[in-house]
Amino acid sequence: MHERYADEVTYHLVASAEKVLGVPAAAILELFGGFFFEFCVEIGYDKLLYALGGTPMDFLEQLDGLHDHLSTTFVGYHAPSFRVTRDEWGDGTEFYLHYYSTRPGLGPVVVGVLKASLKQLFNVDCQVEVSTDQEEEQDPGEICFFITMSSKQKEIDRQESNVPRPVNSTKSLISPQSFSHLFPFHITFNRDLEITSCGNVVRRLFQSSDGLLKQGLTIDSMFEIVRPRLTGFSFMNILALINTTYVLRQRVATTTKPLKLRGRMTYQWQSNTVIFLCSPSATDLQDLFEQGVYLTDIPVHDAVKDLILMSEVFAKEQEAAKQMEAMTQVMQSRLEELETEKKKTDRSVS
Repeated sequence: MHERYADEVTYHLVASAEKVLGVPAAAILELFGGFFFEFCVEIGYDKLLYALGGTPMDFLEQLDGLHDHLSTTFVGYHAPSFRVTRDEWGDGTEFYLHYYSTRPGLGPVVVGVLKASLKQLFNVDCQVEVSTDQEEEQDPGEICFFITMSSKQKEIDRQESNVPRPVNSTKSLISPQSFSHLFPFHITFNRDLEITSCGNVVRRLFQSSDGLLKQGLTIDSMFEIVRPRLTGFSFMNILALINTTYVLRQRVATTTKPLKLRGRMTYQWQSNTVIFLCSPSATDLQDLFEQGVYLTDIPVHDAVKDLILMSEVFAKEQEAAKQMEAMTQVMQSRLEELETEKKKTDRSVS
């Protein structure tokens, strides 16, 4: 259970099954995707999956954030990336899901997972096809899926869109200093991507010798977007995927490792700016320290501090489980050797 197998093992198993059963490899991988979702539900991930979103669109939008979280939990896991967009000319039941992975040939597994998850979580039947009519150029390793859901979901999505939105007050209820203290990693930028304000920790890490940020400093010159996979770092591209989890990585490290931030973009129509409300993204305490961030920098209300501490405990428990498995295998081997020697002794006595 705790052992990671190389992809070549999976490819060889699928090739052998294709040869013996006479079933196409894509069909086998799609079935595996469905069984993999059922396995995730059986081992306790069902509550997490149900909590991702109340509609299929919400669920798909949170896939990238979920996999990014798993990549920080399981060391060495190369998580895929997802980006979902609506079909502009559709009736509200069609979506494009862009899937990117460094592991080739696993697209059919995604199809199986999508069909099984949407069926079990939302009782929605869907068709998933590889799209070839997208105008934007795809990156290497990217597959664009066109998802068509059953028509009954159309009315649900329409009802969701008709929910009245609260009217925001234009009066500022908190000072910029207090906001920077409460959200020490936030970054605010305008349509030209110029940084207009930032949190205390970000200011500390990027300030110049005079203790101030450079005038006209842009967020795209400081960070690159790791998730989601966008065609370019622009204001409009960010607004198009405003509900997606974003992961930004520092272009040039000011400490041992580049700073990595994970959070959400929030559009402020009053000032025509975007606030990136985020937290540091680290796999463990050592990773956090090498990025120049300390536990005291993370505010009390931010759960990232607890997650990092939990990851330390999880890593130790996982290592202990691996050692127990290794010891069990050694004991089994010794028992087999003992049984063999016992049989030899019985034969010599008789």
